Amino acid sequence: PNITTENDLISTIDGEVYVATKKGYRKISDLTEQQKEDLKSKITDQVLKDFGIEDESISEDKLMDNTIGIEKVNFIKSSTNLLNKNDVIAGKNLNTDTGELINSSVAVVFNKWFELTPGTTYVCQDLYARVFYDENKEIISSLKGCGVFVVPENAKYTRFSTTSVDTAQLNKGSVLKPYNEYFDPYLDEDIGIKKIKDRKTFTLDTSLDLNYTPETIQGCSDDDPLPMGEIQYTDMYDMYDELCNKYPNYVSRKVEGKDILEDEIISYTFKPEEQPFTRNSEDVEKTFKRFKFFIVSSTHGNERTSIWVLYNLMKLICEKWQTNESLEFLRWNVEFVICPIISPSGYRKFTRVNANGVDLNRNFDADWENGSSDKSDTTYRGDVPMSEPEAIVCDNIIKRENPNFVIDFHNFHAQSTPTIFNWIIGYSDKVNDIGDLVLSKMARKWKKQYPDLPQDVVGFGYGSPGIQVGSLSNYAQKKYGIPSSLFEVCWKMEAKTDSIKRDSFISTIGLDTFSNFLLQITNNANEL
Repeated sequence: PNITTENDLISTIDGEVYVATKKGYRKISDLTEQQKEDLKSKITDQVLKDFGIEDESISEDKLMDNTIGIEKVNFIKSSTNLLNKNDVIAGKNLNTDTGELINSSVAVVFNKWFELTPGTTYVCQDLYARVFYDENKEIISSLKGCGVFVVPENAKYTRFSTTSVDTAQLNKGSVLKPYNEYFDPYLDEDIGIKKIKDRKTFTLDTSLDLNYTPETIQGCSDDDPLPMGEIQYTDMYDMYDELCNKYPNYVSRKVEGKDILEDEIISYTFKPEEQPFTRNSEDVEKTFKRFKFFIVSSTHGNERTSIWVLYNLMKLICEKWQTNESLEFLRWNVEFVICPIISPSGYRKFTRVNANGVDLNRNFDADWENGSSDKSDTTYRGDVPMSEPEAIVCDNIIKRENPNFVIDFHNFHAQSTPTIFNWIIGYSDKVNDIGDLVLSKMARKWKKQYPDLPQDVVGFGYGSPGIQVGSLSNYAQKKYGIPSSLFEVCWKMEAKTDSIKRDSFISTIGLDTFSNFLLQITNNANEL
């Protein structure tokens, strides 16, 4: 045949796709793999797409731009149902005219903003609405009901709502598959690349005893020699600077930036000294890979217990590691990058929000839209994601340091029951399991250590799956894939009647539970 255009090269005859050759048209399905590859090199991606022929070769570029999705990597098992019924915003529906969330007594909105491939066909069941958005998350179009649909060419994101969350389903293609519940992708351990997920990354000194009970530390209540209300944020920097001066081979400081009031935001790095590494009696440069935490406190400037606990832990690691094997483990197996006062303006004003009136725990670019848009709210998210210099500082540190775990360390001020002291929010199942382990361990220990505490409770705290708001911990997990936790202690425990806010008892058990969380996270580093 005379071939003048790409469309002459490929034709559809009786529903079958044919390609032109010197001997006439042949079915695509009859070609060898090499012939198919040769064909793809001669035809544009759009023509191939028009005829339902997709390039399934895997390259870094295609992985980065999502041309190759997880369903094409055959050693990774993924759910055919793309809708996770356990990740929804309850009591909300989608306005099909504006694309915004609206209140509903019967519907839920799937939390995820899907980046479905434009021009691709999908099929769904038991959905109420499908809304398509551009790259700025502005509505393009919408559909109600179920069935087959094609993602608009100019769509960047898609959201879904349903009144039947237990049966809602979304499949790629035009044929609805048998219903199955969504599950996270996992590696098939029967493949040639055996148990990739079990590959060890860190070598830890696990011979050390990690059953840590800290010594009693001084509190920072109004009755203590150094009340937290009288400590300025610069005083906290002075305390950390003293550790820098006393342990210059271990502790260093870096000015990371300034807030809008020109207050400095400083990080402190606690990095174990490296052993010499030689070849033929000459020193050779080698980086000894150690597990690295990035920890911030004072995200909310009116939360002071966490700041005090974190400082005292780092001080003990510096000064007392020779006397305790758990502290020795943290001193020599772990690197810490710490921002003790991430919100100097919030600290100075003793407010949850910073000087711009923004809650930093809602400003990060991960589910930012779920935060409050009301500037009078103490959970105001800001005008745009990452609008605040404090959030930019955190992002810069993550990109520079590439930490293995991120912790946003908070404290709360009101107990739901008199025995609630901890709240551990993990952004993966493994982190939540570790949180449960630590809470159980603390409860058993404290009931023996403090017999005046209630003996009939299971634990002195609770865990939660990751909260889908613009927090640092959610951002670290979703943006960079770094395991993370938002870890909270309380400033009091009403169950112990002789204790007062931020006193020695509260400070000590806060140090106890936080340090044991760090120990267990590090001890499980190769499974995170």
